[in-house]
Amino acid sequence: MAYKKRFLLGLYMLVVCAILGLSGCATPGKTSDDSHQIAGVLAQWKTAYEAGDVQAIMRLYADNYAHKGKDKVGIEKEIAEYLKENAAFDVRVNIVDATVTLKGDRATALPIALSGIAGSDTAKLELTKENGCWRVSGTDL
Repeated sequence: MAYKKRFLLGLYMLVVCAILGLSGCATPGKTSDDSHQIAGVLAQWKTAYEAGDVQAIMRLYADNYAHKGKDKVGIEKEIAEYLKENAAFDVRVNIVDATVTLKGDRATALPIALSGIAGSDTAKLELTKENGCWRVSGTDL
């Protein structure tokens, strides 16, 4: 059963990567294109989070991340610690119910529901468009 679960997760990640690869990151700034790109970032974040893949998560973050006193290295440590603490609880991420508010080159996605056998929580992601690409620029777990 675990093999099947890993296979399906790998297949899902492959499909998401293929879609994002075809759509490209530097699409001109139409709102629908921005919404599509943001949805892609959220899907990648969900997949990487559920896989416990800190490096895949961090590839989605802005290089100049600075939020609530943390830089990119600081948030990477926080995420790694959060994932380690919650690894046994089979946490799942729901991005379907998140509302994305888009204002120019900034967006907010919330609530991102995190739920597992130990209970539930919510997260908020802030995104910024840099050089035509949407990147996570704020994280509230």
